[in-house]
Amino acid sequence: MAFFAGKNGTVTIGTNTPAPVTDWSIDYKSDPIETTNFSDGGYASHVYGIKSCDISASGPYNGTAGGQPGAGAAGVDTLVSFTFDTGGPSFTIEALLSSVKIDQSIKDVAKISYTATSTGAFTITV
Repeated sequence: MAFFAGKNGTVTIGTNTPAPVTDWSIDYKSDPIETTNFSDGGYASHVYGIKSCDISASGPYNGTAGGQPGAGAAGVDTLVSFTFDTGGPSFTIEALLSSVKIDQSIKDVAKISYTATSTGAFTITV
């Protein structure tokens, strides 16, 4: 079984490389659709429904946001592409950037975090 070092991870938002990122996560989901009926013998049954994913990334803030939520024309959110490359598989996800948060503490470096939600298909390259 192969393992991948986290130090090789990268994140790209659209064509921009955001501030240095130290953490990222993808939460893949498929909403189950219930198909339970009388012939199921008292057990629930389901089929796969809509697939989606939530994406988050964070790291130290160097003064560049690398993306802005809600910056699209006519109130449409900016369409961004997240590519995660961990030295093995890479995941490309078309997503709407829903949040960019910057935090500052007197005893730490400034930090930035991104949140996005998928809109469309995902591409996984192994």
